[in-house]
Amino acid sequence: MPQSEKPFMHIVFQRAANYRTIAANGAWGGISPDGQIVFDLHVDRRASPREMDMFANADGSFREEREPKMQPTIREAQIGVVLAPNVAKSIGEFLIKYASQVLESKQHEDEE
Repeated sequence: MPQSEKPFMHIVFQRAANYRTIAANGAWGGISPDGQIVFDLHVDRRASPREMDMFANADGSFREEREPKMQPTIREAQIGVVLAPNVAKSIGEFLIKYASQVLESKQHEDEE
């Protein structure tokens, strides 16, 4: 494509009415039968206990006893994403580029 003096496209950024920001500390997925990249962004958290008793200790601190004693980890899917392979690759490169910039910047801060 020849270089132009004027932009060939003007883009206006807008957010959909149901736009939301989500937190994610992981992803789980793979390739769909029709060749799309499919994954869920998820948050891992501990399950809340069903019950808990609080006790006061002689030194003024508190102790809790909960049932069950060990809460399982909940992997809570926040959103499902389906991407064409070329879009998935482009987004992956975008994420790597900016994550690398942040990590390099933090490494320089730590060295100072």
